[in-house]
Amino acid sequence: MTDCAAVAYLRNRTDTCATAFDGICNEASGGSGTCEPFSDTADCLGRSRPAGLENHFFGRDDRFLVDVTQSPWRSIGSLTLQDGTCTGTLVGPALVLTAAHCVTDTGNETLTPVSFSAGLSLGNSQGDAKVIGAVFDPSYSPETQPAGGGNGHDWALVVLDRNLGDEVGYLEVHELTAANLSQIGRSGLLVNQAGYSWDTGDNMSGNQGCRIVQAFEDNSILHECDTAQGDSGSPFLLNVDGEWKIIAVDSQFFSADDDKTPFAQSNLAVDSRAFAAAVAQQQ
Repeated sequence: MTDCAAVAYLRNRTDTCATAFDGICNEASGGSGTCEPFSDTADCLGRSRPAGLENHFFGRDDRFLVDVTQSPWRSIGSLTLQDGTCTGTLVGPALVLTAAHCVTDTGNETLTPVSFSAGLSLGNSQGDAKVIGAVFDPSYSPETQPAGGGNGHDWALVVLDRNLGDEVGYLEVHELTAANLSQIGRSGLLVNQAGYSWDTGDNMSGNQGCRIVQAFEDNSILHECDTAQGDSGSPFLLNVDGEWKIIAVDSQFFSADDDKTPFAQSNLAVDSRAFAAAVAQQQ
C-alpha cells in the first residue's frame, strides 16, 4: 500500500471508450453512462499521472482521439503480430514502416506480422491487407545500449499483399537535416505522433506539438510524447513545406531505475537518418 497508493486509483482503468479524450465524463459514476465503467479515465479522473506508471507519460496524459478519416492519420494503422500488436505507417503502395522489435525477438529470426489495418478506430478501418513479408535492420539487437551507443537500428519494413497505400494514401519520409538537428539541440523540435496505445483499445490516440529533445549520432532521438505499449513503431510527423512527413518511429521507454542517464525524462525513437535510404530503395 505504501509503494502503490499513488497509482492504485488507476488500476484496471483504460481509455477504450469511443468518446474518451473528449473532455466529458461518460461513465455511470459522474456521467451519462454511455461508457463502460473504468473506460473513460482521462475525462473522469483528469489528465494528471503520478510518477512511476508503466505508461510513458510525463506527469500528464496529453493524448487525444485521432480522426482517422483525415490525412495523415489514415495512413497510420494497427499491425497485427503473431503475438500482440504494434503500430505501422504506410510509406508506399504496399510498404509499411514499423519497429524492428515488432518483427523479431532476437534480431536473428523474422516473425512476419499477420495483417495491417489502416486508420483503425471506433470499430472500423480505412482499409485492410495481409502481410506477406518483413525485413529489419540487420544490425538490430534487442539489447539497449548507452545513450548514443547504437540504439538507432530498431526499424523494419513490412510488405503487404496489395497496394493499400494507393487507396488510403501513404506518407513520405523526411531525413533529418542539419537544420533540424540544430533545432533539436537549441530548443527541441515540435512533432505530432499517433499510434495504438494498449489502453485505448482499437482506437488511435495521438499527441500534438510534443518535443524531440535530443538527437544522437547513432540515429536515435529522445522525445517527450505520451506513448504506451502498442505505440511501438508509431510515426513522429513533421510538417515540411505544408506536408506531414515521417522523421522517426517509436522504439522504447525506460523505467525509473534509469534516472541517472539521459533517458531519465524521455523516450527513445529511431529517426529517419537510419531508414530513409532503405525506404527510398523500395519505392
